[in-house]
Amino acid sequence: WEAALPIGSVALAQEAAVPPPPPPPPEPTVPAKEARGMAIESVAASHHIVSANYDGREVNEAHEPEAGYLAVVVGDNVELLCNASPGHSQNRWPSYAYGRRLLDAEEGWIPMACLMRG
Repeated sequence: WEAALPIGSVALAQEAAVPPPPPPPPEPTVPAKEARGMAIESVAASHHIVSANYDGREVNEAHEPEAGYLAVVVGDNVELLCNASPGHSQNRWPSYAYGRRLLDAEEGWIPMACLMRG
């Protein structure tokens, strides 16, 4: 039966037998997910020293004064209480973390760019 087929028919049959696409990559293992989470959370509850003065003055996206930011000066010791989050479109810095100044326990958002690990 195969000998009776024209030569072009065999070539078409071979082209039609394209292998299926590869399967999606496997999900990360549980330890890999935990390691990723640990790296993200490692900023929270960590000691930092202020490396640049920040006056705590910010405006919201309607250009009105926005409360909740902590003024800090070079040398202040702070403890970050959460991971960094991106600022909004009117913030002066790209990312902020909520922290506590150790001297007086005042809390507020602090730009990450003003901090270094202590």
